[in-house]
Amino acid sequence: MVRIKAKNILLVSPRMLSEHALMACKSIKHVTDKNQIFPALFEVKPDLIIFDVDFISEDTNKIIRRIRTNSFYDRTKICCYKSNFKISEESLLKSLGVDDLVNVRDIEEQKNDNFALAVHQLFNQAANRLAV
Repeated sequence: MVRIKAKNILLVSPRMLSEHALMACKSIKHVTDKNQIFPALFEVKPDLIIFDVDFISEDTNKIIRRIRTNSFYDRTKICCYKSNFKISEESLLKSLGVDDLVNVRDIEEQKNDNFALAVHQLFNQAANRLAV
């Protein structure tokens, strides 16, 4: 399996990362408003999109379908994280084209509830799991 290193990452989450984490990885565009997802997609042209499913819960299907139907974003990998996945949600997201699903509880247990470190771990897991 070939590992990729995402050059441009779009993070859709309500929590702000610390400035230290953003300075360490300048290729992250952080979006905290659902209405700014598609303008940010056009601006950044990300290799990896990371969604907080708890944040965009009612619009998850619509947003992912809209991204996957646009052939311009065929090579864009999508990763979702949530506090707790149900089997039905997991299978629906996989069928919509999500490349990776991460349970936030597992990450937070490893990193002592530090969000910035948890997101860093999420990036590492996503990059290690996704193949070109």
